[in-house]
Amino acid sequence: MQNISDRPAMPCFKYQDVALGLGHGRGRRITEHNVKYVESREDQPPAGYPFVYSLRGSDYDFGKPVTVERRVVVNFCGRIFSKEEILKPEEDFLPIKYLCYE
Repeated sequence: MQNISDRPAMPCFKYQDVALGLGHGRGRRITEHNVKYVESREDQPPAGYPFVYSLRGSDYDFGKPVTVERRVVVNFCGRIFSKEEILKPEEDFLPIKYLCYE
């Protein structure tokens, strides 16, 4: 696996499998989720992946996702599809600690 921050922008693959590490709370407990990534806003979720989230890119490095959110308008850099709910109802976003692909 290669960390996304160590390479140029992710190549455009349909539903690329990635490992997503997210920080939670002040202690920034990290949880890992295996998700499917796509660069487009228009794609429908693949079978078995009912939860859809948007990735916000950094203001300084557009190809580097920095947060997972329910919907991103500015600095959109992709979508992820998950088998499980990632954001709780009270959460607007979560910071991305790592995003790795094979």
